Amino acid sequence: MVLDSPDEVRFLSQEAALDASATDANRCVDRMDEVFELYDGNRVVMGENGHYLHGHMTTFPDGLAAADAERLRPGSRFGAMPAYVGGDVDAVGVKWYGSVTPRPAEASAPRSGPILVLSDPDTGRPLAVMDGAVVSGMRTGAMAALGARYLQGERATTPTSVDGY
Repeated sequence: MVLDSPDEVRFLSQEAALDASATDANRCVDRMDEVFELYDGNRVVMGENGHYLHGHMTTFPDGLAAADAERLRPGSRFGAMPAYVGGDVDAVGVKWYGSVTPRPAEASAPRSGPILVLSDPDTGRPLAVMDGAVVSGMRTGAMAALGARYLQGERATTPTSVDGY
């Protein structure tokens, strides 16, 4: 018998993220603007050392025994980026990713495949585990668009969606 387990954990693929309108660029930029307001109001906690860093990063080969250091690709890194966002978001989660330095023959291969895990901040129970490639890419692009919004004002434009996923 399992005690204290979640009622339901959702597992979402990249396709499910696309179906949920994860490529709605305007919505993503607006949401990032809202999260920065929450951050400014001390309603966001991230990482360690002052609660504003990206979290924990493990970089290779960094002190490994020779046998492991020779096999692993220099510059590869794995990171866990935990955060809590308050306000109407009220969620805690972690982005886990591995970024492996490609070998010359693999130069066109994706470097990273992030996974997102969202949990209930009141119980700690996991709510969702999802492919994070689309969400992470959209968030990265939204940051540049948000900067353009504040620097360019009315002259800045955002596409209504992003193709290519």
